[in-house]
Amino acid sequence: MKNFFQKPYFFILFCIILINLLSFLGFLEPTINKILFFILIILISFIAFYRLEYALWFLFVDLFVGSKGHLFSLEVFGFELSIRMILFMTVMLVWIIGVKNKKYQVSFIRSSFFIYYYIFFIFILLGLVLGLLNNNHVSFVFFDFNAWLYLLLIFPFFDILKDAPSQKKIFIILFAALTWLATKTFLVFFIFSHQIKVIMPDIYYWIRLKGLGEITILEPIYRIFLQSQIYSLIGFFIMLSLLIFLKEKKRYFIFLAIPIIPIILSFSRSFWLSFILTFFIFLVFIKLKESFSWLKIIKIFSLVFFIFVLCLSSLWLSLKIMPQPIIDLSDLFNKRFGADEPAAASRIIQLPYLLPAILKNPTIGSGFGTTVSYFSKDPRVFERHLLGLYTTYAFEWGYLDLWLKIGMTGLFAFLVLIWKNFKMGLKKIKTDEKPLIFGLIFGLIALVITHFVSPYLNHPLGIGYLILCSLIFSNAKQKI
Repeated sequence: MKNFFQKPYFFILFCIILINLLSFLGFLEPTINKILFFILIILISFIAFYRLEYALWFLFVDLFVGSKGHLFSLEVFGFELSIRMILFMTVMLVWIIGVKNKKYQVSFIRSSFFIYYYIFFIFILLGLVLGLLNNNHVSFVFFDFNAWLYLLLIFPFFDILKDAPSQKKIFIILFAALTWLATKTFLVFFIFSHQIKVIMPDIYYWIRLKGLGEITILEPIYRIFLQSQIYSLIGFFIMLSLLIFLKEKKRYFIFLAIPIIPIILSFSRSFWLSFILTFFIFLVFIKLKESFSWLKIIKIFSLVFFIFVLCLSSLWLSLKIMPQPIIDLSDLFNKRFGADEPAAASRIIQLPYLLPAILKNPTIGSGFGTTVSYFSKDPRVFERHLLGLYTTYAFEWGYLDLWLKIGMTGLFAFLVLIWKNFKMGLKKIKTDEKPLIFGLIFGLIALVITHFVSPYLNHPLGIGYLILCSLIFSNAKQKI
């Protein structure tokens, strides 16, 4: 485990911090943003043509910490061009040129995963066609469909990241990204909970307008939710697996505080529920399938619980620095889990409107860009829409969203693809990479559970992790 926290880790962490600082600087000064954006385009293009593997490291940094991919962006003819789009297009273009020049062999076609991705992508294309044929708004169709293009990255992934050293770098980047997510989440939490007003507005608008997350008041403290924190949830199980199966000393379990802090401060019901269920499944699995003793199970649970309490205590102590907010934990809990909480209420209200829309075309779906209107209780909706009537093509119910767009057949193909990943992962658990594969499997379980009520598997954050699992599971032959 500690081998992942050596010299390359600190260099990558420094780069991630620098990238975020430059993004913030560019947000404060639009001219600087334009200069930085063009510099990055040139830099990424040069690196990709020089060695495409290095461009993929940039791509993973963006994936792990960039949330919606707009750390750097520029409006061009009314369209917001993001650094994630630039990375995707550059990587795909250079890879296609490499294939034409016979530098790359399109090795993914020979993978056992190919047929599953191929069939699912047919349903994705069908959803695109149906969306256009059903006269869904063209911009809705595009923005609903375009995230799935991220699946195409599996081709350069399989050609370029096929050896163990390359794959190990991915996880060094991940752990550096998790460290930054924990640091950033805590710093923003501290700044807002202590009302450091000199910087609060700039931080708030940077995070909101760059699509990095949301900052919501839960008096007297603040909820700091960043979409990229899904990797804190995933990363927890990867770290836990490495710690257990590499038989690290107990003191190294403190590393688990890195993913736990963002999970706590996200105040995300989806993350918390997924964390609890996945951790329970994890303990049951290592008991039944790995024959762990009850004593060892209790030790693992106790260590995780201790670190969780330690994180909570540290966060509470950070709030005792003046000014000192008065915290009612039961009130905070009710605000996030009460039935009348706006976001929770909106999810429930969606169902009576979403289900009939699904049943109009339950087999093949209604296509991307299909909208449903419902009355939302979310105060932000009331501010912008008459009587709270809200029309959208994006829904919190992740699997129902897919059912609406690509039908039961498309959803079934997607679930089969996910099951193929689990099946392959379980098969490869017996290889030398067992600690890492074990963690990846349970990270995927956490992602699958989260997607029920918070859509991630139809977003680059979830798609990227799914194809990463496919890559590692396919190439699990040598020690990483």
